[in-house]
Amino acid sequence: MKRRRTLLLGLALPLVVAAPAGAAQVEVKALEPAGTDPVWDKTLVEIDPGDTVVWTFAGTIQAHNVWSGTSTNWSYASEIGQPAPIGTFTFPTTGTYHFVCRVHSSMQGDVVVGDAPAPPPLPLSEQPLANDGAPVTVLETGGLDTTRPTLSGLRLRRTGAGARLRFRVSERARVTVRFKRDGKIVKTVKLNAAGSFRGTLRAAKRLRAGRYRVELRAEDLAGNRSAVRGARVTLR
Repeated sequence: MKRRRTLLLGLALPLVVAAPAGAAQVEVKALEPAGTDPVWDKTLVEIDPGDTVVWTFAGTIQAHNVWSGTSTNWSYASEIGQPAPIGTFTFPTTGTYHFVCRVHSSMQGDVVVGDAPAPPPLPLSEQPLANDGAPVTVLETGGLDTTRPTLSGLRLRRTGAGARLRFRVSERARVTVRFKRDGKIVKTVKLNAAGSFRGTLRAAKRLRAGRYRVELRAEDLAGNRSAVRGARVTLR
């Protein structure tokens, strides 16, 4: 496969001279499309060992950064800013390196250095909420997927930090959690999950005291939606 690289021109001199002679620099831009979550303009970057990836944030109005997240094969975090400063990293060895914005879990991508195998599409490994359950292992498989995900084992209780949530989803999915009061949606939280999920919805701590109906719906990578599951919780 022929690799395409975008050579950055006109960057500040320290970024240019930091790369080895003959090495390439590839730019990944932060985008804020209207009406949807922020994303990177590239979710897969293929480079050679010694090449540099530069993450830029020109034109953005929200706080961002680039971060290695829960990766175990590299560690990096640029400064969070509004707008964020440029992030840059030179990858010396082959491998697949996941990156994400610490502020927006929708901004995820992978750098494949050398002949490392490409990752599965649309990686969702970085949780927008802390998930202290079992590691995510379920992956979307190829072919035409028409099977709806299922939610089960829903448990919800009030804690001092918000609302403690437990459930199980049959496959990797984006789960939407809605808090309703008097039939009206007052708070929406979105998270990524596969298999067992246990976490604390800290956003619930900011809701005023009272009784709420909480509804969950899962949507998999193919766009199939689960049935709505609900529970009630009293916030004091």
